[in-house]
Amino acid sequence: MSDNDSEVEESVCVPAELCETVEVATLDALPTKSKSTYEGCYKTFSEWKHSSDIQESTESVMLTYFTNLSQSYKPSTLWAHYSMLKTTMRVFENTDIGTYRNLVDFIKKQAQGYQSQKSKTLTTEDVKRFLTEAPDDRYLLTKVVLICGIAGACRKDELTNMKIQHIESHGNLFLVKIPGSDTSKARSFTVTDEFYKIVKRYLDLRPSSVPSDRFFLAYKNGKCSQQPVGKNKLGSMAKEVATYLNLPDANQYTGHCFRRTSASVLIDSGANMTAVTCKRKRCPEAKPTFTQVYIKEEINDADTDYIQEYIKKELQNESEQDPFEEPEDKKQKLEDAENGLKGSGLFGSVTAKDLAGASPAGVGAPAGAAVAAPGGKDIPISNVRGVIAKRLLESKQTIPHYYLTIEVKMDEALSMRQQFNKLLEKEKIKLSVNDLIIKGMAMACKKVPEGNSAWLGDKIRQYDHVDVSVAVSTDNGLITPIVFGADVKGIVQISNDVKALAAKAREGKLQPHEFQGGTITVSNLGMFGIKSFSAIINPPQSIILAIGTTETRLVPADNEKGFTTAQYMCVTASCDHRTVDGAVGAQWLTAFKNFMENPTTMLL
Repeated sequence: MSDNDSEVEESVCVPAELCETVEVATLDALPTKSKSTYEGCYKTFSEWKHSSDIQESTESVMLTYFTNLSQSYKPSTLWAHYSMLKTTMRVFENTDIGTYRNLVDFIKKQAQGYQSQKSKTLTTEDVKRFLTEAPDDRYLLTKVVLICGIAGACRKDELTNMKIQHIESHGNLFLVKIPGSDTSKARSFTVTDEFYKIVKRYLDLRPSSVPSDRFFLAYKNGKCSQQPVGKNKLGSMAKEVATYLNLPDANQYTGHCFRRTSASVLIDSGANMTAVTCKRKRCPEAKPTFTQVYIKEEINDADTDYIQEYIKKELQNESEQDPFEEPEDKKQKLEDAENGLKGSGLFGSVTAKDLAGASPAGVGAPAGAAVAAPGGKDIPISNVRGVIAKRLLESKQTIPHYYLTIEVKMDEALSMRQQFNKLLEKEKIKLSVNDLIIKGMAMACKKVPEGNSAWLGDKIRQYDHVDVSVAVSTDNGLITPIVFGADVKGIVQISNDVKALAAKAREGKLQPHEFQGGTITVSNLGMFGIKSFSAIINPPQSIILAIGTTETRLVPADNEKGFTTAQYMCVTASCDHRTVDGAVGAQWLTAFKNFMENPTTMLL
């Protein structure tokens, strides 16, 4: 018998049970949760070796393989492949590629200068603004995904697999249960207050008979279909939010955005895990909060019973320590506590910071709260008024305004307007001074393009076309419908657009695209006799032009009287110093003045 025959005989004589035991033990060396991924990685490598007619896994072979991978994989993926092959090759080939120093050096070199791109996060103000401003007929589904993604710190897969039976209604809140998976534990979170109202509107639109039990169904034009929303669509919704809000680098808001935002929103609202834990030790019988997100626990309105119980106990403790306190004072404190603690978090949610600062005097009546004067009345803040207040405050706090004022001689413009109106009388078209001003602003922007720009954080955008936002006062507040392409439109077309937009604005029929955007704004109070004023910039625009009234003045002249009359209008430009320097602002305003004083040049 030859040596080879002996080797074959020995291998054949190994008991089958022992072979199975060895195979099971070998596979058990791989991570349980990721075993299929590890095996797939090794299978791909083995197939590459087979197709290349390679028998051994030497260092040069591994360098060749990883060189090929580096053409299509980023450094972090190369390290993942290296780690999986390092484990599987020890198991299946008894080879330790960890000793291949040249291979390790090669992968390290690929990572030099590389920076992973993490998804950008939304701020609390971004979330509030989108939920209050974005129209439901187009963005209701996106709002609900945003709410669930942030409140539950949900991954894209968890949002995709969320089912209708995971949503439980409890009065004025929803309890959402996220089942456990291989990579995360089961958890729950609540949807309350303004969030609750938005989610309920979406649930009410769900068709009565839907084959799928998936929670998120496709939504369009105010209606839900029976088609479940796919993972890629859900992953793109953060970009959709960023695009609507006109945030810079919208493409960097990826599928991880909502999960990462949940942590930053809680931190912004004062989340403090240490404080929460401390308070629960002082009130151990209180029930646990539902909400579990990136930060392990946070107090919200679902904990109302616990919060009130905690405050009562704190007040009782204080009363016991103060033997001189009057019974009526003690009773008043407890009544104040029962009124509930007002929160400073997102949509009024109570945060750890609110709880830590709770005091008997501050529970029922917050310090500094406005008290209506005798005979007065409190007027509720409408959504529109709230948005206006927020945007204007944001503008004054974040934009470095400066102001330029100039007087414009209006005789030629008024004369041309009179001539045009006479020619257009049969067509019942009447041009206004504001129509000429809009055209003059558009032409000034073409002459000085820096005035037609926007500050986008990491860049300044100069627009190709001039879209003039026109401030219009309505019963619900100020709104700015847009005259698109004012630089290429004639004055008659501008006049028709302004009249149509103003009418729709006062009737509340403007579509979002008709008032969201614009590249420059005009605000005219001249019809009220206002001589001059300074307006607040409409972000992210760079200039808003404030128009005062037109006055008749006496000016020196070479005639018998020695004087003549002239019409002058005072205008003030509010400029963003980040995009428009003082000299550039002066150039833009001078260009506007020249066009208005020589109006025929606007028609060339």
